[in-house]
Amino acid sequence: MPARSSGPAALRRLLPTRSPAFRAVERTLEKLLDVDVNVLVTGESGSGKDYVAESLHSCGNRAARPFVRIDCASIPPDLFESELFGFERGTFTDATSSRAGKLEAARGGTLYLDEITSIAPALQAKLLRVIEQRLFTRLGGSRPIKLDARIVASATDTKVARAGSHAVRNDLLYRLSVVTIELPPLRDRAEDIPALARRFARESAARHRRPRRALSAEALELLCAYPWPGNVRELALAIDRAVVVEDGEEISPAALPRETFFRGEALIQTAVRGEWTIAELERRYALAVLEAGGGNVSRAAKILGISRKTLIEKRRRWAREGRPK
Repeated sequence: MPARSSGPAALRRLLPTRSPAFRAVERTLEKLLDVDVNVLVTGESGSGKDYVAESLHSCGNRAARPFVRIDCASIPPDLFESELFGFERGTFTDATSSRAGKLEAARGGTLYLDEITSIAPALQAKLLRVIEQRLFTRLGGSRPIKLDARIVASATDTKVARAGSHAVRNDLLYRLSVVTIELPPLRDRAEDIPALARRFARESAARHRRPRRALSAEALELLCAYPWPGNVRELALAIDRAVVVEDGEEISPAALPRETFFRGEALIQTAVRGEWTIAELERRYALAVLEAGGGNVSRAAKILGISRKTLIEKRRRWAREGRPK
């Protein structure tokens, strides 16, 4: 979870952005820091919904209290109710002692319901009742317990934020989405890629106890041109891999995942987004083939349909132009 430090300035440090699309998100989050309305965060898989929810908590008025997450998709329906409400001793065979649920654990803080579309209809009705009454009881219990938590929910399907969704009943949706925040995909906020990549590189270096390395201009160019179908999560994993395998003074394109950037279709998509010329695409494709073949010039030339001599001459020309060989 992001470090607990409250206020809009802290939020801007956690979510630095240069893109207009994400600045709008940031402005909305700033308005929510000190109010306890329920929030629904939507966006594509990997777009940063979890991080936004955690940042909203850690910079807001409930930062000193717990942030409790429920991964709705991973909890079996028959266990979800006991996870949420808790239970008293003797409620069922294995209940040898009483246990508090997530609603109690989040007292004073934030309850984060990740992927609310995974909650079964019957459980949605019970959750709705709790939100309306702000009271609940443990399974097998009779003592009412006050709900004292801000609820933040997330959904990958952005259509869930609209009335008429079949995944979440409307009355529950209305109460969860007092404010809805739709996160833009990373391909629509390319201005943020350099800052995100550098932050992930620092964090990964600290986590793996590797030297801090800057990203080379060539690597940044690739990162900014790639469409990132896996969004921020895919970028973080790509940087994590690069930090681990890089031995040079800077993180170079060679350290980036070959299967991400140098597949045929991915290379073409990256070229289109980066507005590469045919000459630039030729150079990058040739280098990708060379790298895939372990630097074997003869084999790469055969795949490229040119002579070994021609490939060597091209590499020399690229070197003279100040480009990687």
